[in-house]
Amino acid sequence: GYSRDETSQRRVRLGANLDYNLNDFNLFGQWISAWDGALQRNVWYLQPSYEYKTNWQYLYSVRPLYRYSRYDINIGANPGAGLTWDRSTHTLALIASIRENLLIKWEYLLNLETTGALSKGIRNDEFICQLEYKF
Repeated sequence: GYSRDETSQRRVRLGANLDYNLNDFNLFGQWISAWDGALQRNVWYLQPSYEYKTNWQYLYSVRPLYRYSRYDINIGANPGAGLTWDRSTHTLALIASIRENLLIKWEYLLNLETTGALSKGIRNDEFICQLEYKF
């Protein structure tokens, strides 16, 4: 029920990535635009980070990271349907490289959503901690 023209079979996806490295600095971005019938969504994010290398035995490097993302949709927000909410997110992250194949990642996501409700909306921030082992 999100599409204005539910009889349309049109499905289109367009997107692009940007990955720029300069020494220990990285800038990564991604954009996608999607059409499902008359429903159009545009999503993008931009993410700078910098890797600080250490000489410590159990910590090879630390990478602070910031990401700003936007999700925009071409229909009005419905409080009961999360897909219809425009939103932006600020992400603060820290990635610690313990060994070449072992990472610890901490992320805090500040989600700002336009829900269509009369009140200020839902407070839906997130904290994520991951242990990544590559083998």
